Amino acid sequence: MDTYADFIDEVAAGGFDAPADGGWTAEQIVANVVFSHEELIEVTEAVLVGEKVSYDDRERIDVRELDRCVAAYGGLRGLADRLAETVTVLRDLTGRLAELANTLVPVRIAEQDGEVIVDQPLPWGKLLELDAEVYVPRRLEQLRALRGSHGEGRGDPE
Repeated sequence: MDTYADFIDEVAAGGFDAPADGGWTAEQIVANVVFSHEELIEVTEAVLVGEKVSYDDRERIDVRELDRCVAAYGGLRGLADRLAETVTVLRDLTGRLAELANTLVPVRIAEQDGEVIVDQPLPWGKLLELDAEVYVPRRLEQLRALRGSHGEGRGDPE
């Protein structure tokens, strides 16, 4: 299973409903992943050259920041394109980490509601694994939950 490909396919399918519970829109969910991946790329590049860095995703759960990201990429279609680019870069950088994957990086991760779920140094390679195995699947389920009445009748992304 390729979670990244599944997520990209889901985004490309479009046809999402507005969130019923006041949660994130499809665009905001995808912006969160894009925004997160851009930071993962930046930190991974720093780890590769031996810089001291940290990862803190508080900004990536701020609705105003997510809306700025949506606007910067022109909506769902642009976000889908950027997401595919970030996945390609992340895969390349992850493959280059080798023993640097064990580099401890201070990490702070909060959920959409602000609950802090990680606040400790982690081996950077492990965080990249968690992105593919936990984080992106969680966002994929959020996205799929916005299918509602659309079910399998998917349209193009806006």
